[in-house]
Amino acid sequence: STGKEDTSEHNLESPQSGENADDETCKVQTDEEINFQQQRENLTWEAAEKYLESYEEGEDDDITSTEKELYARQALLKGWDQKVLKKTKVLIIGLGVVGRELAKDLALIGIGELTMMDPATIDAWNHPKFLMTTPPGMTPKVELIQHNLQAMNRYMKINTITSKIEEVPLSVIGEHDVVACCMNSFKSRAYVHEVCKRFDIPYLEATCLGLEGFVQAWLPTDDGINDGGKVVDGSEEFFSLAFADEFGEGDHENNPAAGSIIAGIAGQELIKIAFKLQEKDIGDVQKPRYIRYNGKRGIFEMYPAMKDLLLVRDGTYELDPSLLADATIFIAGVGALGCEIAKDLALAGVGKLILVDLDTIETSNLSRQLLFRMEDIGKPKAEIGAKRVKEINPDCEVEYHFTKIQDLPLDLYENCDVIIAALDNVQARFDLNVIARRVKRPMIEGGTVGFEGHVQVIVPEGASHLEETACYRCVVPIPPPDNKLIAACTPKGIPQNREHCVLRAEWIFRKKMEREPDLEDRQDRILLAGAANKELQMLRERNPGEDFGKHFVLQDMENILKNKIPAIQTVSSAIASIESLEALKMAMLQRAETLPSAVKVMAPTYMNYNGIWGIIDQLPVMKREECPVCGSQKGIEYLQIPITPGSTIADIFISLDQIDVHLDHQKTMVTKPDTKSIVYHASIPNMSNIDRKLVDLGISAGSEVLLTPFGGKRDEDSPEPLKYQITLISVS
Repeated sequence: STGKEDTSEHNLESPQSGENADDETCKVQTDEEINFQQQRENLTWEAAEKYLESYEEGEDDDITSTEKELYARQALLKGWDQKVLKKTKVLIIGLGVVGRELAKDLALIGIGELTMMDPATIDAWNHPKFLMTTPPGMTPKVELIQHNLQAMNRYMKINTITSKIEEVPLSVIGEHDVVACCMNSFKSRAYVHEVCKRFDIPYLEATCLGLEGFVQAWLPTDDGINDGGKVVDGSEEFFSLAFADEFGEGDHENNPAAGSIIAGIAGQELIKIAFKLQEKDIGDVQKPRYIRYNGKRGIFEMYPAMKDLLLVRDGTYELDPSLLADATIFIAGVGALGCEIAKDLALAGVGKLILVDLDTIETSNLSRQLLFRMEDIGKPKAEIGAKRVKEINPDCEVEYHFTKIQDLPLDLYENCDVIIAALDNVQARFDLNVIARRVKRPMIEGGTVGFEGHVQVIVPEGASHLEETACYRCVVPIPPPDNKLIAACTPKGIPQNREHCVLRAEWIFRKKMEREPDLEDRQDRILLAGAANKELQMLRERNPGEDFGKHFVLQDMENILKNKIPAIQTVSSAIASIESLEALKMAMLQRAETLPSAVKVMAPTYMNYNGIWGIIDQLPVMKREECPVCGSQKGIEYLQIPITPGSTIADIFISLDQIDVHLDHQKTMVTKPDTKSIVYHASIPNMSNIDRKLVDLGISAGSEVLLTPFGGKRDEDSPEPLKYQITLISVS
């Protein structure tokens, strides 16, 4: 013996040794089990206290502690390293709509150094322009943009060049890691591409014309691809210059939402290139290298043979401004998506916006939510968002509500032309889906998780000039289980994954400190991280060889306990602006007396973007007859509830109560829908034991139960379901 205390979990003899840890229930039933649990809790808490005593800020000269908090949501992305961006130098040539949107995206995600090149000087304009304020006189465009961009990211170094690209020394271009050319000029793009080839610098070109645009990338490896020892020319497969009419250089000809879509996709490709340059990997650069977007029809095309189609055809560059000026659009959620959408719609000239959000601004919001600044932290998102929208376009009327969407009167929705869902939880989407259908207003729904995102166009029966589509509930028939329920079942058991370690640490903290942890308090976060790391250590010991991720840092406590998901601005920009452009078209269609032939709503009505691979899929979705919102078979609500092996019938009612579904167990029958057999009925003696375990009834994870209330008088028009069909899932 070394005389040292063995602090591993293996030093504890579990009363369940020889049994699967997955079979441990939330209910401790014996003194032996109680003793074992207490020993584990004490071991974890001792580790937490030692962690607090010895904790020191990690030394990192590149990333400050404020920046770590600022980019906390990016840090959750698989393979992410903020230092890669901090070391990256990017040159953007051309600061039209696409160039400015790309500069904004790169500033928000934390690029280390950005050089902007544009020879234009400006004194006044008739339309609102993003990142540009009215100058006192003739002023270089890059100087106007630099001031507003620096307010978004005070840590980024910004350089400006006011010369024409052909007049800039080649060595200046060669100093950069990636070059993004955002001009329509074919001649200038060809010149820049040749310079990049000379210096082996990755090259992106992204441009917009009206409601259309394209993105394509070139890597130094593209011109000579080794095929079985034989060098072949791969440039046509991967890259060739695309023609675009130069008439579209003016901002007034380009839709801001279309420009933001193109910039978001280009920014995502640029990030992947930056990581590859530093021998890290967060995804492949798009193949084929070319993506074209047709905003008039709401479709993406990814084939090199279609590169010559970005041309002036019918002279249509914008949606009808008079119809948009009369439109009112409702935006639910003023987060990453909502900020982008509000900006797009204000720039496009929408007459009135209604912003609704119940959250306040946090530091980690600032890397994705362009309307907010450091001085706004702690203030309501809806209020500050409305203020910044008025700064972008003083002619836009903005109404804001710091409340839940469910608490707003129906006539507020009825007075809107389009409803946009920019929400971060499923239940709110469910509720907004029902509201939109009730007031017969088209709805656009979108969301992101990490490097992926989606958009769905939803049209209820009765919308003008639009055909009815599947609703949100057709696509997501069963909501995911409420996180409160999963958390409630996890802490007393043995953690089975990384997130469980933090949930258990929180439970132990509450037990030892006799209060809730304050996630704003640094000491509380340190204690939680110390406890979570001890649980993570024991999890690894129980599962040797499995990857449970790196050790926890303080920001992980807030991210996991507040259920924050990984997110990045480039994906948010693309998804939000697709929502924006579809909303603009729908608003115009709702206001038009006759159906415009040139503009069509996105079809298929569901689009998925995978930023890891640079792939965009548009998928048809069908109306479901059994949909509880728009189907013909109404009256059944579908839910998911987590259970443990020790769960009882009573636990089902308790879980429902926690998610605000209140059923009287004395007046509710529980059946198994597959066999139609009754498993619980308070009035039937041999079926009235509410404490009976589900496993004893042949019900386990994966099973379904049907709850049918009875005995009360029901209004035929009541929105309350007739029955609840519940899928039971395992918490592990």
